[in-house]
Amino acid sequence: MYSRIKQSGRSIFQSQQYAQLHSLIYESVQSNISLDNINLPLQSLSLYSPHSINFKVNLNFLSSTIQELLIYNYKVIGSDSLKNLSKLVRLQLIGTQIMDFGFIQHLNLTELTVQKTEFTIFEKKMINNQLSLRKLNLNKCNFNEIHLLQELTLLEELELSGNQLVNEHFRNCEFRLLQEIDVSHNKLRSLDNINTLSPMLVKIKANNNKMTKIFFETQQNSDLVDLDISHNKQKDISGLKAFINLKHLNIKRNLIGERRMKVIKNLPLQWIDLTKSRCSSLESINELTIQQIIFYDCQNCQNLFSCKNLKKYVSNYGRLLGNQYTHLQIERSNPDIILSEYLWQQYFQIKQVFIQIF
Repeated sequence: MYSRIKQSGRSIFQSQQYAQLHSLIYESVQSNISLDNINLPLQSLSLYSPHSINFKVNLNFLSSTIQELLIYNYKVIGSDSLKNLSKLVRLQLIGTQIMDFGFIQHLNLTELTVQKTEFTIFEKKMINNQLSLRKLNLNKCNFNEIHLLQELTLLEELELSGNQLVNEHFRNCEFRLLQEIDVSHNKLRSLDNINTLSPMLVKIKANNNKMTKIFFETQQNSDLVDLDISHNKQKDISGLKAFINLKHLNIKRNLIGERRMKVIKNLPLQWIDLTKSRCSSLESINELTIQQIIFYDCQNCQNLFSCKNLKKYVSNYGRLLGNQYTHLQIERSNPDIILSEYLWQQYFQIKQVFIQIF
């Protein structure tokens, strides 16, 4: 049984209708949550405050049956009682103030999210290799002690967005089982020290940094499959040749010229986003095996679709797109694109076409 309750403080859990309640989303409209009389076999509990972390919640009432707990915008009191939640596997603390993270070492958590949260105690003794964490999210926590997290030997997914991180914070760090990492919205200059964090790494999300090159240091080949380096200042992407298994590539809103694009012709790409690209034609990627290409804002791509070049384009490329692309998106393009969606499909046998002309 599931319920969403917006309450002003009076306990309402005496009623029989809640006797079998397993999942509860509780939004308090007063300064403190009062759930002292709650005695329900809850498995999932979400506590929301629409205001600031000046509101308080006492966790001493929590049932030992809880498996998932989310606390949003509260100052937590009684966090020590969390260590008694033996079945808790997923914990999310967002916009929360919590005085002591010592309870973590007593839990069997597999997923921990701590976003926009004040740390007052976060010592190495609270992070040890006995923890079963597989997914950790520390977004916007002003956290940069990456070396402490190496004790989490089972970690598979790590999110560190918005922490003012630089490449040096990752130097000599290793996560044996890490598969995915999100280091977006930081101050990275390249993927140095990121790409070598784990031999299992298949996905890196590094958008919205200060990257000008893929690598400044020599790199070995990597098994990376998915890479997002959008919203950076990339001019030189020659380092992409290290990703011999790369299938998904997002390089939108960078400074990459067409001549630099040739480096990716030997990659097994299936998806590429060239939004705000400086490419002037498909010449640089016409040998790729891409199945989907996104070409938002082709204002710099007039040579690709202009009326006067259309006949030459069709005769030279024939069924190029039909052989390689199943999807094509074109937005904010020049008004001289005269092919309708139907003609794109007929000429090039593309399954899905979206064209929006401004």
